[in-house]
Amino acid sequence: GGNGGEERTIQRADYEGKPLLIAFWATWKSGSQNAVYRARRLHREMKGRGKDINLISYSLDIDEKRLRRIEERDSIDYPSYCDFRCLSSPLVQQWGIRELPYFVLVAPDGRIAAMGSNWVRDIQSAADQF
Repeated sequence: GGNGGEERTIQRADYEGKPLLIAFWATWKSGSQNAVYRARRLHREMKGRGKDINLISYSLDIDEKRLRRIEERDSIDYPSYCDFRCLSSPLVQQWGIRELPYFVLVAPDGRIAAMGSNWVRDIQSAADQF
């Protein structure tokens, strides 16, 4: 499962060379858990095309027990981060995230390829480029 309780930071070097999708969501935000399914589906689609993508789940939860329950239920088997600071999280502040779910797609060279809360409009076509 995830490793959200640990004080870990997302290190770009860990993900270089492949596209990276960061999915922001929270158990308290109705509909945002769909982000987990979207991310997993993109991973499957790309694998089917012989490509690979790194996934990161970034939860804006404040209740660790509830988060762990949902991660287990949804079989989140890729890196999961949560600092339990909700919308005060530095990454959320840095990127100006105001709604969930929210996605950030990073190109293999490290530049931000796309970001936004609408999967079809903001992310899908950019992801198809990889």
